[in-house]
Amino acid sequence: MTAQQLPEGWQLVKFGEIAKHISKRVEPSETELDIYVGLEHLDPDSLKIKRHGVPSDVAGQKLLVKKGQIIFGKRRAYQRKVAVTEWDCICSAHAMVLEAKPDKIVSDFLPIFMQSDLFMSRAVAISEGSLSPTIKWKSLEEQLFLLPPKSKQKSLISVFNKLALVEDLQLSAEHASACLQNAFLMDIKSASINCSQLRSGRLIDFFLLQRGHDLTKKEAAEGDVPVISSSGFAYYHDSYILEGNAVITGRKGKLGDVYYFDSPCWPHDTTLYVKDFKGNYPKYVFWYLKSINLERLDAASAVPTLNRNNVHALKGTFPGYETQIKESNKLDEIESLRKTLSKKLAVFRSLASAIINTELSPKSLDK
Repeated sequence: MTAQQLPEGWQLVKFGEIAKHISKRVEPSETELDIYVGLEHLDPDSLKIKRHGVPSDVAGQKLLVKKGQIIFGKRRAYQRKVAVTEWDCICSAHAMVLEAKPDKIVSDFLPIFMQSDLFMSRAVAISEGSLSPTIKWKSLEEQLFLLPPKSKQKSLISVFNKLALVEDLQLSAEHASACLQNAFLMDIKSASINCSQLRSGRLIDFFLLQRGHDLTKKEAAEGDVPVISSSGFAYYHDSYILEGNAVITGRKGKLGDVYYFDSPCWPHDTTLYVKDFKGNYPKYVFWYLKSINLERLDAASAVPTLNRNNVHALKGTFPGYETQIKESNKLDEIESLRKTLSKKLAVFRSLASAIINTELSPKSLDK
């Protein structure tokens, strides 16, 4: 399709006409900035940067990024990593730093356009190399794309602004959950807790862990009871070990995750489960175990392993039973909100992606 055949307002542009490539390099040891963004910090199909490192984490020249500029993962573009920075920082040299040229594109629309299937499929197609395919700017800047009128660009921006709002709400819920979990690690003597109820000691004084039980092929009969491994649900069985209020964590293989079941289940041999809560509220024990970073107790063997005696030996402080219920309920409410927002975010993201892919497809020109 030639420029003369395009509907009013549409443009046939080279990518280099709508995006400027920024390639200022910096040594991490010499910068005064305190944020480093690697490709591992970017989430596929999300324009938000939700985590980051610091310059001292890395060596070798990196790219300087200014607030509002775009970080695009030029290596393994099929991972669909595009994000907009909210602060000045440095980023991986395996990324491109870009900013919009506002003559032909609304600045906020460029990162949205780069998330489209149209752009990403082209980015993958022009990547060079087999083991770690990478895009060269000289190739990308020459690519031709159809660009909608600025009025349509602005309407698509409004859709993605709503998506960003849902992402912000989810991040707030995750932050609130993390803060409450971290409260378990503090010397719990805040005004909200009756200090006379506080008990300190080793964790074995508050609950007893037991190694899970293996199932031979002969024993693994099909049923409706979930068998829980260190990675979570594994399969179903026809009998159970725990009737409910089950708190289970990984013992071998995958460590750190903690699971709670209020119905019958079978903890597999790769797990540890709470055999005796010693009068403590089960859900509070669940949240407590989630808060203490069990991965750090890895026995450093060939296969990651968690020794229950190392958990039992940790020191902790527990409030009274009624306070345990109250604190657990707070975390349950926030976790429920986080899960709800996560589901809505997935739906909204899918819808927003479908809208932009439809609006940018050749068929949309026939409307």
